[in-house]
Amino acid sequence: MLTEVELDEEEWTSSIESKDNLGTDVYSTAVSAITRFSKDIGEKKTLEANKSEIMKKIQSANWVDRQAGYTCLGLIAESCADYFKKELEQSFNLAKMGVSDSHYRVKYAALGAMANLFAVCAPTAQSRYHTEVLPVLIQLMLTEPFIKMQT
Repeated sequence: MLTEVELDEEEWTSSIESKDNLGTDVYSTAVSAITRFSKDIGEKKTLEANKSEIMKKIQSANWVDRQAGYTCLGLIAESCADYFKKELEQSFNLAKMGVSDSHYRVKYAALGAMANLFAVCAPTAQSRYHTEVLPVLIQLMLTEPFIKMQT
């Protein structure tokens, strides 16, 4: 369901996203459902159901799949906080890889995943990785043509 994305570039760049502004389309429904469901079933079951699929999607040649993988990673971050805290370096490197992706929509999803991972792994993640993350974020703000990505 996370691969049912808006393909029109202009439509996507002008859309406003927030937790309060979810639509009724397939993608928005998936975002809402994954977040709720992962909290309901807990960390162990969420990881069993999603970990290998996230890795498969992130390694795909298709940008839509990679975007879905990073989106899912970010959506389960809160319900799997203990796991991500234990596997902080691996989780951070995975998100960082997405921020360097060639497709702007994958970068955007990876930025969201990184933000969620940093939030649930605070303050350790910020103190450990800020020197790596800030230059990447500054570079994106300076070079990314889409205002949605710059913010």
